[in-house]
Amino acid sequence: MTARPALSSNRCRWRGSADQSQSVSFDGKTVTGIGRTFVLGENTLFLDYRLERAQLAANPYAFNNLKDVKGALRNGTADKPMMLLTAPGV
Repeated sequence: MTARPALSSNRCRWRGSADQSQSVSFDGKTVTGIGRTFVLGENTLFLDYRLERAQLAANPYAFNNLKDVKGALRNGTADKPMMLLTAPGV
């Protein structure tokens, strides 16, 4: 099944399957999925080609293409690993 975003302001929710436990949502500052919530920051980035400019402008850690996210990637540490979260279908 193809993931489809449901947009309402800066909120997005995707379902990659009929199983609700596999849904992912982005509220402009956090990504929630797989039973966890990730706060975006220097070491936690989010990539989804479906994000629009307004959504990207609201968070410097959300990206819609690899070229832009590449510039934000940095070396992580054992205490603070680098995480690149991707939306279903990316």
